[in-house]
Amino acid sequence: IPGIFLKEIEVVALTSGPGSYTGLRGGMASAKGLCYALKKPLITIGTLEVLTVSALQLFPETPDAVLFCPMIDARRMEIFTAIYQKDLAVFRPPSALILDEFSFEKELDLKKIMFFGSGSDKWKLVCKHTNAGFENVSILPGAMSKCSDRLFLENKFTELAYSQPMYVKEFQTVIKSQQSLLPNKRYNLNIYLIAYSIIGIFVLFKHCSIILNFYPYDDFVSITCA
Repeated sequence: IPGIFLKEIEVVALTSGPGSYTGLRGGMASAKGLCYALKKPLITIGTLEVLTVSALQLFPETPDAVLFCPMIDARRMEIFTAIYQKDLAVFRPPSALILDEFSFEKELDLKKIMFFGSGSDKWKLVCKHTNAGFENVSILPGAMSKCSDRLFLENKFTELAYSQPMYVKEFQTVIKSQQSLLPNKRYNLNIYLIAYSIIGIFVLFKHCSIILNFYPYDDFVSITCA
């Protein structure tokens, strides 16, 4: 974009998860690469919190008593979710949850809850509680900018060396045979390193293009991973 240069960026802001493992790792690697190269600080923000701020911007007249429940699809009947009050106080911390008809039963008996996000559609098919409401909400650029700006003004930066995605749950994989991997351990390691290097470079350049077009009005570089 004419008139905008990387050297003018003051901070790199990143949604740190939860979300897909590949998206989180690629986004985090891109953000760290920009920070190291430009010698700028890093801000990390929970994706569920940014999604909730987006809902607040879309529905500012929501009564104070209503709770906000962002949902990110995690395949099958599983979701990443949390519950926030209108002032963003955490009512239920981020977690991975397999949905059934009894999910959120205690919370719904107490208060009305607005459900939204990519995982809310399958919950809508199961939930029959009268205190449940559903809205179509996705992450807004303005919500990411607002969260980033608040943390920037408060000097709440993330240590680059120790920053990592918020996975919420452990990565699961299947190893066929531990013995079969041992003779080719060094070969496999080299293949993985080359593959991740190529992917990291691709993601970095891809995100740079998206970032500069996404925030032409702020001094923030923001990457959204989901």
